[in-house]
Amino acid sequence: MGAFFKWLGILILLGIVALLGLPLIPVAKDAVSAGAAKTYINEYGYGFDVNDEALVLDLPASVTEAQFIMMGEMHGFADTQKLDLMMVKRLADQLGMRIYIGEMSPAQAIAFNAMVLDGDDTMAREVFDYWGRE
Repeated sequence: MGAFFKWLGILILLGIVALLGLPLIPVAKDAVSAGAAKTYINEYGYGFDVNDEALVLDLPASVTEAQFIMMGEMHGFADTQKLDLMMVKRLADQLGMRIYIGEMSPAQAIAFNAMVLDGDDTMAREVFDYWGRE
């Protein structure tokens, strides 16, 4: 009977270890298969200060020739919102972008429409600041 409880305890312990390790599987897969993405980022990526008001993003030809541009973001970083605003303004200035689709409430969408249609980014900045605080 003691051997049964010993193996039952080992089985339960292994189950707990497996459950705790389960969330690490995608992290391990990314570490193993991220070579192409890392190479691309190392070749084309560059750093800049999102707080630099005078910064003008240089968009590559592949972006300026596109009919559809999709921006992704990492959630949980306030600087991402600043980068989004910089990109939207640059795309509007350089390419005449007139349509912006995003996850937002109707009030937030009105703020972005004002920026794109009238050039007034006051309300859009408030939305980005709100997103940054969230």
